[in-house]
Amino acid sequence: MNNSIYPSVWCNNNAREIAEFYISAFPKSKIADENPVVVIMEISGQKLMLLNGGDMYRPNPSISLMYLTSSQSEVEEIYSRLIEDGKALMPLDEYPFSPKYGWVEDRYGVSWQLYSGQEEHIIRKLVPALMFSGRNNGKAEEAVGFYTAVLPDSQPRGMLRYTGAG
Repeated sequence: MNNSIYPSVWCNNNAREIAEFYISAFPKSKIADENPVVVIMEISGQKLMLLNGGDMYRPNPSISLMYLTSSQSEVEEIYSRLIEDGKALMPLDEYPFSPKYGWVEDRYGVSWQLYSGQEEHIIRKLVPALMFSGRNNGKAEEAVGFYTAVLPDSQPRGMLRYTGAG
């Protein structure tokens, strides 16, 4: 698996603190490397960069990290840790698309979607998810076209369209 491009989260000079929190929440996670600017951690072998950028930006739910597993109990355990001093964006429950799913904004403002599903459908454990709503509604396919042109070895794996139902 090529993991040379991976998600990065802008932090308010507290990347190490956030990394330690995520290590306490996610199984098979560790700090892989760090310096004063970044902490690179791994969750189930996939890299996540935490950037000590300062207080000029803050994460928001338009970009979230989706964690996929076949274990419903794993979703429950991670959700219970991430929700501490955070807030639910969608409560932990059963949904038509997942037997156990929850969407939470953690105490650092990072949005996590925790999804349980069938093992054969899980290509990666950690997947960045982009949401196109409001004035950007309907622009997901345009963005996919742009990113796959810029990153020629990339290919989209899925796109969910909001139907207005529910």
